[in-house]
Amino acid sequence: MAVSTNELVRSYKGYDPILNYRERCAIVKAIRYVDKVVKQTKLFDVDQFRELGADVFIVGDDWANRNNIPDGLKWLKEHDKVLFVPYTKGLSTTYIKRKIIKQSYEIIRSEIERKLRDEYNLR
Repeated sequence: MAVSTNELVRSYKGYDPILNYRERCAIVKAIRYVDKVVKQTKLFDVDQFRELGADVFIVGDDWANRNNIPDGLKWLKEHDKVLFVPYTKGLSTTYIKRKIIKQSYEIIRSEIERKLRDEYNLR
């Protein structure tokens, strides 16, 4: 399984991933069905795909119908070498970041209230 480098993620998302490359590799390596973890430095790298002797490239279905798809994805689609799996809403780091930002006011307010209660022994 290929894990994208921090630089690759930054190149198409515009910001760094929450978990760094080493942390994401550790998570992927812990998956029982993963035999090998390799570094992905290019989106849909057909050369790497061929070198590894991979049978299929698995990616979220949010890539399935984009207008300007990378050349590598075009090749994978043309050669029936890509499997699009359902994108699970609410599990992406982007969703989690947005939720934290949205709830940040409530989180900060709650922390301040808790500190004031503790400091002044209020209940």
